[in-house]
Amino acid sequence: MAPIITAKISNWICQGVKIENIKKVLEKNAIRVISGNSVENKKVKKELSVSKVALFPYNKEIKNILKFSDMLNFEICAICDSKYSGNVGLQEGNLLVEDIDKYSFKDIDGFVLGHTDILELKTNHKYKESIISNCNRFGINIISFDDIEIEMATNAYVPKIKRDKYTTDKFGKLYDIVSPILAVVGTDSQQGKFTLQMTLRKKFLETGYQVGQLSSEPEGCVFDVDYVYPYGYNSTVYLQGRDSIEHVNALMHQIDIKEPDIILTGAQSGICTLSFENTDMYNLPTIEFLMGVNPDAVVMCINYHDDVDDILRTVKFTESLMDCKVIALSLFPLDYLNEWKYLRNIKEKIDTVELKNRVKEIEKITSIPTFILGDNMEENKMFEVIIDYFGS
Repeated sequence: MAPIITAKISNWICQGVKIENIKKVLEKNAIRVISGNSVENKKVKKELSVSKVALFPYNKEIKNILKFSDMLNFEICAICDSKYSGNVGLQEGNLLVEDIDKYSFKDIDGFVLGHTDILELKTNHKYKESIISNCNRFGINIISFDDIEIEMATNAYVPKIKRDKYTTDKFGKLYDIVSPILAVVGTDSQQGKFTLQMTLRKKFLETGYQVGQLSSEPEGCVFDVDYVYPYGYNSTVYLQGRDSIEHVNALMHQIDIKEPDIILTGAQSGICTLSFENTDMYNLPTIEFLMGVNPDAVVMCINYHDDVDDILRTVKFTESLMDCKVIALSLFPLDYLNEWKYLRNIKEKIDTVELKNRVKEIEKITSIPTFILGDNMEENKMFEVIIDYFGS
């Protein structure tokens, strides 16, 4: 192809075309012009200006925001939920969870609207429609994790990912990422993967490192991360297959050119298929995401009840899928303590002695350093393992 283009340019110059006009002639004679910009570099704070914010509903994503509220660049003024949730009146820091039906929507300029579909289904109440109406009325900016019905909002940001807006066709070519990359993956869902990412981010920043971050959780957009790619529950990512890999790689490249000391990211749910009864058990979006990330090292989140053979299989799958090494395991300290708790989806803290015994058992079989999530001393030890790995 290069000799053909060179010959064409040579002919045009012989015909009198000036060198400074060659680009315009190439564009005029092209079948399709492909832009060189792969990604729009936009953050929430550039899309919408918010300083005083209310949150709804009081669920997993919102709790993650509250857990790391000291890393936000706005003030949380209210936490709201449905009166049917059983959460109204709960204490969260210096705030009480309020009934959304009685909330005034005054003295705020931003509203973080989390996932509401299950809540609306259970209560037969259109909370999203009511919230959007009130925000429009009072001129409040909305940061929404769902894109359904959000078009009704006057001012709203949704971390929506589409090919026609963000990804440029590069004929399958991928960027080579120079910065060190650490990914957090898991054997299952609800293992504290985002919590671990934000904990590590905090430790890196406090130690003086420059951190780049790609979040696969929608709540990542309210923190000072570089990009979000929310492909999990109620995904707002409309890419799949090679398009997904190409787009994630382009996001990583945009972070890489800022020359951070490390790039931090994390996947959704489990990575390795351990059961084959349904196509939903094949974790293709996670595989695509991680192939786009292509991490150097991985911290794997595991459950207390995970079979060690399944842990080993997931480690081998991860290391064979990408050119990486699983350098640490993070043991989630909560579990279903009986069948009734399992049926009601209630996880409780496991006894510390049992956790430490389980850590010894897993380390003996896997030969991988294992640490208990949520224990500051354990997390400090994990951080040292990560620093030592990249430092060597």
